[in-house]
Amino acid sequence: MSTTQVAQQQMTQQVTQQVQNSVVTQEAANTAAAQENQVNVLDVEVKDENTALNIMVTFLNAAQRRGAYSMPESAKLWECIRVFQRDQATGAAVTPTPTPPSQ
Repeated sequence: MSTTQVAQQQMTQQVTQQVQNSVVTQEAANTAAAQENQVNVLDVEVKDENTALNIMVTFLNAAQRRGAYSMPESAKLWECIRVFQRDQATGAAVTPTPTPPSQ
């Protein structure tokens, strides 16, 4: 390998390392910003049906992340959640995707 090739390889490695460090730094900043914007669900006042439903969905999602449900149970919960979701752009109800019948 010539000295030019070695120098190019070292330069490529340095650039790659800088990009990776930049990505890690940006991801850390995004995570910190997201955590600052989160509201503790236990502190939310339940003042109407919509708020109550949203809190229940939050707890269902937390249980799912902890592995509380099997795949079929998770799929059924998602189907139910989709019934209550609204398209943020139009405000129209989101049409649930039909699930194939169980065998």
